[in-house]
Amino acid sequence: MRIELLNNPNYLNKTIIRLPQKKCEFDTIALKDIKDNVCACCGRKLISASTYQKFWTEITLPLKTAIQGNWFEKVKNCLPDTLNYLGEMSEKFPNKSFDFIFSNPENFEDLRSVIQDDMHYSGKNYANNNDWFAQVKKYTYVLRSFSRKHLQPASVIIENMKPFVESLDSLKKGIYEYFREKVFQYPDKSLLEIIREPDEATENIINTRLMIDERASVRDFHFNNVKELICSKAPELKEKAEEIERIANMKYQRNLEQSNTRYLVKEIYKEFLNDYDLNDLQDKIMSELDQIPKSYRSPESFLSYARISYTDAAIIESIINGAMASEDHIIPVSDGGKNYFDNIIVLCRKCNKERGNTPYTDYLDYNEQMPYFVNEQLQTVCKKILNGELNPKYREYPLKVVPKIVAVSEGKIFPDISEYVKESRKRNNTALINLQNLLLYPENEENIRAKIEEERHFSRQLDYFEKWQNEQQ
Repeated sequence: MRIELLNNPNYLNKTIIRLPQKKCEFDTIALKDIKDNVCACCGRKLISASTYQKFWTEITLPLKTAIQGNWFEKVKNCLPDTLNYLGEMSEKFPNKSFDFIFSNPENFEDLRSVIQDDMHYSGKNYANNNDWFAQVKKYTYVLRSFSRKHLQPASVIIENMKPFVESLDSLKKGIYEYFREKVFQYPDKSLLEIIREPDEATENIINTRLMIDERASVRDFHFNNVKELICSKAPELKEKAEEIERIANMKYQRNLEQSNTRYLVKEIYKEFLNDYDLNDLQDKIMSELDQIPKSYRSPESFLSYARISYTDAAIIESIINGAMASEDHIIPVSDGGKNYFDNIIVLCRKCNKERGNTPYTDYLDYNEQMPYFVNEQLQTVCKKILNGELNPKYREYPLKVVPKIVAVSEGKIFPDISEYVKESRKRNNTALINLQNLLLYPENEENIRAKIEEERHFSRQLDYFEKWQNEQQ
């Protein structure tokens, strides 16, 4: 079996060129993994990557159960050796889940290597390393999804979800509360089985769906009328009108309080009409917006769809996903932005999806609180750096990201990291003096000189930032 040869370098070198890791300048996962961080847009407390991973290790069933239940049957033909490898790992860790076993970086890298070997022997060829990477990532995701086909009972899931509650919006909290009440009645059932239980609450969910569909169609009808009014007057603004409609729709999904949502959407359209000299359409468009019914998103609306097409894993993802920490590129990749740490701030996935590739100069018009929360997030990062909780290489992150976000937002966002710069300068000067003193001793001279160069490089970064800061004043 080829898997037994994984540790034989001669075999690997002759068989296939190993797939390289796709890396940024620095590993940006550390930014998503900062605990007690907040979304730089809405300010909600974020669920860090490691917390999320740990949650799944607690609620998934052992990999051995998945192997015995043939949960991976659909990939048996295309990944035969991978399944054999999973079988070996399930014997090695009989009571551990897929998520737990492959949360270990070494095990995860071995899994990627085995998947790549299977792809190679199946005769598949890809043009470049990025294509190989994408396919391995896809198969890894598929295997993880299959391993979550069945989960622990709902009572275990809800108990482990408690730390996330403060990060959830009001809609998702309502869904969580629904399940929290039900698990006392059905402690051994799955989330999906609870939704499908024939009781009064379930009947209400079913009846709600008709109302939800009707509201959604009415909402789409009026938004479409608004778009047609704009396009009839200014056809060249069709794409812009569609973008405004998308943002307005996201506002209805975000807010459950109808009066606030309608006010925000009206303000968005008023500003748009004013910017493009279409004020003569304002009365008609406001009339259309007034007819949009109350928000169609509610716990009942979510559950009405979940009971038909969702799995337990999909229900959990839908509840938690919006509060997950995610990388937002200050300059969108589609506009030439790089996947470097100095082009990234952390947003919740909901805000990240809402922003899309909208420039910050436009996005801030609908999210006026963002400058405050960007500053709060950077203060948290600076504190973690000074406390030694992040890799020292991240010392440069605030110095590089602040000028970029100020430039992109045209000065609308201007975080204050002066205290961080002051403290960093003090520590940098002390470190240089101490390292110079250590050169008096011959031991480890090479390492000491390398550290001196690192500190000098950081000193230059502080100089550049202070020069930039003085220019802004």
